[in-house]
Amino acid sequence: MVFVGSFLKVIDNSGARLVECIKILGNRGKVGKPGSSIVLSVKTVNPKKRIKKGEIYKGVVVATKKK
Repeated sequence: MVFVGSFLKVIDNSGARLVECIKILGNRGKVGKPGSSIVLSVKTVNPKKRIKKGEIYKGVVVATKKK
């Protein structure tokens, strides 16, 4: 499950490595599950890509795992 403030790993080739969840869209804004849309802020980037630290994007939760 994803909450506001959670740090997430990125699994695409955009150049972002670590992002923080700012807002969860839908689901009354409490918990993000696989398939939920979220708004995120980039925290760590790959220096060879065009994405910059601090930019805001929309994304989709693809997978989660238990502790």
